[in-house]
Amino acid sequence: MDAIHSAYPELEITSARPDTSGQFNFVLLVNDLFIFRFPRYPQGITILEREAAILDAVCYHLPLPVPNFTYRSLASHTPGQAFVGYRKLPGVLLRGETLSSIQSEKTIRRLSVQLAGFLDALHHVPPSSVPLELPLTGTRTEWEEMYQEIRTLLFPCMRPDARQWTANHFETFLADTALQQYKPCLIHGDFGPGNVLYDAESRTLCGVIDFGFAGLGDPAQDIAAASCFGDSFLENISTSYPHLQSLLPRARFIKGTFALQEALHGIKSGDDEAFQNGMEQYR
Repeated sequence: MDAIHSAYPELEITSARPDTSGQFNFVLLVNDLFIFRFPRYPQGITILEREAAILDAVCYHLPLPVPNFTYRSLASHTPGQAFVGYRKLPGVLLRGETLSSIQSEKTIRRLSVQLAGFLDALHHVPPSSVPLELPLTGTRTEWEEMYQEIRTLLFPCMRPDARQWTANHFETFLADTALQQYKPCLIHGDFGPGNVLYDAESRTLCGVIDFGFAGLGDPAQDIAAASCFGDSFLENISTSYPHLQSLLPRARFIKGTFALQEALHGIKSGDDEAFQNGMEQYR
């Protein structure tokens, strides 16, 4: 609150409620209207600067609302001082009980079309519209490095059959050079149920949040995350997202790394909860 008041003394803060559930950011709800995000780690501040630039470039091209960073204090690279703030978007996260409660095929089709339309629009925004040099993600080198880290840091904690499955998963992918080819585009990077907002009254999507992993990368990354909505959603997305079928083999590989990536983050950052969650199915 001191950091917010120092940067924006004109903002009258009548209430502030913390939400410490963010893995990479500390989140504060101010006046029940504004979300303020503070990166937990120094590298997160650089990521937040990139996120702000990407949102500025893509917001007018997207069919769903996204955060508009009205408040920004990014000069300091000290965690707890750097932050962004934006008006809270309406709706609830489309995960857990909310997601499982949707049984209507008509609603699933409607939401799937919205998901597909959002991704298609985002993936067609020219990367050159972002006034920053964006590093390319999802490269073969990155997957090779991740596999080596998994072997070094996670294999000692895994069951023998889990180690074998992981080795087959990565080595099969890395041996198939054709499977690794893709046209880079702007991606959300974490397009799963935890970052999509749902309006239960209208039974429609009403926003997408958390572009912390957004950047120049593989569109299959977003398809892999979207597959976490369930098979029915993915089947319906295929009718509205061009060339989805060509992305699915790579998306399946990427989805198979999600828990391992969480465990890696946990062991490298000292986040035991993330490590335990990621390793649960492998121990």
